[in-house]
Amino acid sequence: MQKKHFFKVLLNHGKDAGMKIKFEKININYCVLLLVIFASVVIGQQNNSLVSTAWPPETIVDGLGISVHFLNPTKENIGYFESQMDQIKEMGLKIVRIDVQWRWVDKSKWEYDLQPYHMLLDAAEKRGLRTLTLLSFAHPQYEEHQSVKTAEGRQKFAEFCARAVSESKGKGVIWEMWNEPNTDVFWSPLSDANEYMQALISAVTAMRKADPNCNIIAPNTAGVDIKFLKLCLEQGLLNQIDAVSVHGYCEVPEQNFIRYLQLKSLVSGYSAKLDKPMFFVTSEMGFPQLLPTPVGGIMRTEDKQAALIIRSILVDIVAGMPMHIVYTNLEYENPQESSEASYGVITHERKPKAAYYAIKTLTEQLAGMKFCDTLSAGSVDAWQRFVDDYVLVFENDEKVTIVTWTTSAEHISAVQIPGIPINMQDMKGKEKVVPTAMITDYGLHPGFGRKMMIKLTEEPLYIQFKKSDIDKK
Repeated sequence: MQKKHFFKVLLNHGKDAGMKIKFEKININYCVLLLVIFASVVIGQQNNSLVSTAWPPETIVDGLGISVHFLNPTKENIGYFESQMDQIKEMGLKIVRIDVQWRWVDKSKWEYDLQPYHMLLDAAEKRGLRTLTLLSFAHPQYEEHQSVKTAEGRQKFAEFCARAVSESKGKGVIWEMWNEPNTDVFWSPLSDANEYMQALISAVTAMRKADPNCNIIAPNTAGVDIKFLKLCLEQGLLNQIDAVSVHGYCEVPEQNFIRYLQLKSLVSGYSAKLDKPMFFVTSEMGFPQLLPTPVGGIMRTEDKQAALIIRSILVDIVAGMPMHIVYTNLEYENPQESSEASYGVITHERKPKAAYYAIKTLTEQLAGMKFCDTLSAGSVDAWQRFVDDYVLVFENDEKVTIVTWTTSAEHISAVQIPGIPINMQDMKGKEKVVPTAMITDYGLHPGFGRKMMIKLTEEPLYIQFKKSDIDKK
């Protein structure tokens, strides 16, 4: 209900000749009641959005999301997509990555229809989900191939992007410019950084006019493609965007530590004169269950897929990347017949997989936490450091959480800890017995004067400590 309506209610009571009551003689309690109701409605209107609009996302969990395939939403099928959003919310994720394809919206040279997109945007907002919106793919009315090559195509693509931004202003949408333009599949017939940058600059110019505060990420390369990224940087990429985005696909997540260093080193050579900070994000990354081979396919276990997904998120956190989008929420066909379909963390029949529970556990464990440090692990006598063991430290005002795993074979490792643990959970949230074998050694990392003997596997383990109980040395 709007403010004007409430004022009309008050004034009409004073004007209604039939009531013969002057405004100043209205029952005081009645006026107070109306004002209380009015205030509560206004406050509710001011805070009715659960979606954060901060850039970059302010907390670890605020920056975590998942990619979906919500195609052709209508009033008849929106419930199907909303139920998927409910599962995404249950995982504790805060961002949903959706497509808005140019050809879906630009119905004719004079007509744009963004209503289906707004249905998704509104449904996401009601669930506290922020949208990362992918603006992409060529329109056959203007372009012959899956790319933007012509002057008319660039102009019309820019108009489409600006319209989407204008109609979504103030909703915290993050805009992703095209999908993997460094591949011939998504920028055909041949990937071309020059063509991509021409289209990008034209579109971003129009988008900034529509909303100077909109958040834009690019170029969303498949993998950390240094060659393609360098070509984009040479043409002023950083002046156009708010974050350099990649799709960090790899065999194992830990490979990206060195790739991210290469990426940041490359970008640093172009960012010195910027008047704004430049961030790095992963706007798509996942691991399929089905691994294609020349003689068929090899199926990973659900737990293996889950471990890789969780470790990819943790690697990005350590690398200082404030946003990570998992690919994807739902298997859309039989995963044993399609590697692409097997990326889902939920089965086609809508049954949560191991990755679903692993993501839920991670968001619960790291809610309100900040990443602080990495520690070492190794042999009991400290003569040998196990370089394949990872120990991450997170904390808030009340507790410290250590997350640890290994990329080598399962083994016992001496992990540095700050005190006596109060809880230990596996990757999927199952409580585990806290080991009692500990060694005191105050020559270690300050504040972490103990070692605990833990069996490490490729599946991350969460160990919690109360801040009030940790060692002070």
